[in-house]
Amino acid sequence: MILLEATNICNLSCNMCPIDLMEREKGYMKYELFTSIIDQLLEMPEYTRKKRIVLHGTGEPLLSKDFLKNLHYPGLVRLATDSVFGIRDVDVTCNGVLMTEEQAHSLLSAKALKWIRISFNSSRREIYPHIQRKGDYDSVVATLRMLRDIAFAYDVRINVQYLKTNINADETQQEFERALGFEFDERIYWTVKDCVSYGGQIPTDRVEQTVVHELTDQKPRDCYSRGLIVMWDGTVVGCCIDYDNAQPYGHLGFQTVSEVVGSNYLKQLEREYNERNYSRLPMCKDCCGINV
Repeated sequence: MILLEATNICNLSCNMCPIDLMEREKGYMKYELFTSIIDQLLEMPEYTRKKRIVLHGTGEPLLSKDFLKNLHYPGLVRLATDSVFGIRDVDVTCNGVLMTEEQAHSLLSAKALKWIRISFNSSRREIYPHIQRKGDYDSVVATLRMLRDIAFAYDVRINVQYLKTNINADETQQEFERALGFEFDERIYWTVKDCVSYGGQIPTDRVEQTVVHELTDQKPRDCYSRGLIVMWDGTVVGCCIDYDNAQPYGHLGFQTVSEVVGSNYLKQLEREYNERNYSRLPMCKDCCGINV
């Protein structure tokens, strides 16, 4: 995976989101940094092969001042569409609350994107705000109906994702279809994801509400690092759930992508992870090791 965090600024968050635990500085990835990373990746087809490019992170991407400009960067289009680079998918996740029709057209017309995920974590009006803190149920419904109406003109697919928790575990696809007023199909489709406290990232006052099941240590080999995970300021970490940059191993403000992914320090951290030595990997020590 290649994750380029658009921003860690959020207008609202899901209960599993660690936004209010985060101590690192807030900001958004500037156009100059984004294009520099993309241009370097264009010189690295052996590295990009079979990878997925994720254009979000901890915050809401549409709050980034440069996000839509970054999304339409010609270099990203080439990276995503030229088979020499072997990119599997380019995608972004939004909460759907603040999306305007102009933004929707910009997203759907982006030649680099394969799909957009909209987080709609309960079809039940009374449950939704308990999972999506400060959320606006009606705004998300309106956004999804608007996307449904205009999606036929574009190639980008729309994924409506439902986060399964202890308080909404029995919801069905049919309930979501009734709430939205349309049936899902190949263009706009529905998926379910269990909410699990990866790496202890859920605030302790919400764990009972949001964790569906407890998991034992299932840490796979070769999990660290999970790819090129770049925070908005250029800090590189080994996993997308390292929300506070607890385990940085590089910085693209003064290193190249090749230097970071080929560094001896990264290789040492990978060895330590596989040997189950977590002295420099505190997030990995507490993580259940499930692919996210």
